[in-house]
Amino acid sequence: VRTRSGQWTIEKSIQLNEIKDNPRIVSSSIISMDNALSFMPSVVVNEMGKRKFTNGVIVDTADILSHNAEIKIDDNVRIHDISGDLLGIGRAFQSVSKSINFKPTKVFVNN
Repeated sequence: VRTRSGQWTIEKSIQLNEIKDNPRIVSSSIISMDNALSFMPSVVVNEMGKRKFTNGVIVDTADILSHNAEIKIDDNVRIHDISGDLLGIGRAFQSVSKSINFKPTKVFVNN
């Protein structure tokens, strides 16, 4: 029996019989996408970076306001706007100018 997948353990799970007995338990147990991806580093982008990212355009260093961890080339990174909303996932890569930029790989919001 599998008892763990990454940070998610069987102790944090809900048994099917618990759902059957109390269907409302599901809505109180839903984990946000941002929380589910919390193992990834996070980057906050400015408004221009948000516009670029949500339109599938590469976000460059000038658009980055902050980050919460060391980011290496090829890391998958959560991309947030200035209000903290998760925009999606980007992949870090090194530009010709040797700066780290982010290519959108999954965009979670409509622009």
